[in-house]
Amino acid sequence: MSNEKIVKYLKGRGPLNVDDPIERLEVLGKIGSLRNVKRENVNVALRIWSQQKKDKVINTENEQMEFATLITRQQFRDNYDSQRTPFARSITATKNHMRKRNWTFEPSSGSGVRKFDNWRGYLYADVKSKRNANKVANLLRKGGAGRVRVVPYQAKGRTYFSVYSQSANTDIVNRKSLKNAKRFGDAGTKTALSKRKFSTTWRNVNKMGIKKRRR
Repeated sequence: MSNEKIVKYLKGRGPLNVDDPIERLEVLGKIGSLRNVKRENVNVALRIWSQQKKDKVINTENEQMEFATLITRQQFRDNYDSQRTPFARSITATKNHMRKRNWTFEPSSGSGVRKFDNWRGYLYADVKSKRNANKVANLLRKGGAGRVRVVPYQAKGRTYFSVYSQSANTDIVNRKSLKNAKRFGDAGTKTALSKRKFSTTWRNVNKMGIKKRRR
């Protein structure tokens, strides 16, 4: 039953970026506290996914199931998928495809540092749509990142958007994720978090279709 509980939790929290240290801490604490789940196994699964998968965001049901088996090292019950109707399975497949579209775009190239007039900007993230790029920019301003600029770039005939900020020490996080990271983190982690600036939101940050570049 541990597999099903893990998948249920992942569905409830939304997309998980395994390369984001705050989200890793949150998931490590939450899943690691489930019955019959070892925290060290969660840590190993996060590391394996980060090292072996090109797409670092776990969002589809198939990915959630694969991640659960990495943790528990057990297969799902034989009737887990067979209990659903063919129509329900087709709806799930369609949803999985739509969810993946948020991250299936080429990131920008370059060093991640750019000069604007009389200030230097540091790349925070590449974003698929202009609307979400402006949302990211506003959240960075709210978090005290100084000047922020949205810059379009071309990749494979499509236009995407890079968000640069004057401060390289500001991050956008989900409010609940940050709270859990502080709760489950050790003393060193809490000290590191206290030195960073955060702009918090109730939204799942990954749903904005962004590719963050770690600073």
